[in-house]
Amino acid sequence: MNRIQIRFTHILAISLLMTFFGVTQAGNEKNYTYTVISENEYKNYKRSIDVRLNKKVSKQDLRSISEKLKKSEKKKYERTFIAYYLPNMKVGSGAWATSHFNPKLKIEILGLTLEEETKAVQQAKNNSADAVGIWMDDRPYVGATITIRRKDGKLYLETKYKDGSSSNEEMTEKKSGSGIKLVEKGGNSHGEYFFLDKNKDLHAGGNEGIFLKYKKVK
Repeated sequence: MNRIQIRFTHILAISLLMTFFGVTQAGNEKNYTYTVISENEYKNYKRSIDVRLNKKVSKQDLRSISEKLKKSEKKKYERTFIAYYLPNMKVGSGAWATSHFNPKLKIEILGLTLEEETKAVQQAKNNSADAVGIWMDDRPYVGATITIRRKDGKLYLETKYKDGSSSNEEMTEKKSGSGIKLVEKGGNSHGEYFFLDKNKDLHAGGNEGIFLKYKKVK
C-alpha cells in the first residue's frame, strides 16, 4: 500500500469514527441521544410519539430526529406528532419541544433553547455577588432563571423570564431540620412556597406538597 492509499485509509477511518460518535468535521459535538418512550396511533390518521432527550439540542437536531422517526413509520399517517422531554421531565406535563408533521413539519422549542439558557445563566452569574444560589425553571412557556439573594438581613427571590419580564419578591423564611421554607412576604393566597434543602436544591411546593425541583446553576 503506497502513502496516498495509507493517507486515504487513515482519513476514511477518522471520518467513520466521527460519524459513529456523532461529531462533524467542523468539530461540533453531536453526542446527544434520544429514546422513544411511548407511541400511539389512530388508524392511518395520527401517530403520537414521546421522545426522551439526554440534553438540549438545536432545532436542526430536532429536524434530523423527527425526519428519522418519520421515515421509520411502517405505514403512512396523515399526521405525526412528536413531543420531546428532557431528563427528569414528566411525560404528559408539558414537553420541552415538539416537531409535528401536520402535515408539514413544524418545530417548536417551548422551554429555553440552549442559547437562551446559556445567555440567561451568564447574566445571572454576572450579578451573583450576593446570591445564595441560582436555579433554572425550564418548564414549557416559562423559561426563567431564579436567583435568591440575601441583602441587609433580608431574603429576596428574583425571577427573570425569557421574554424579558422579571419579578423581585422579599421572602420570609422558616427553618427546619431538612431545609428552609420560603414564602412571599405577606403570604401566598394559593398556598405556594419554595423549599431550599440542605444540598441547596430549590423546590416548588403547594398545598399537596413539593411538585417541582429546579435545575441548579450555582
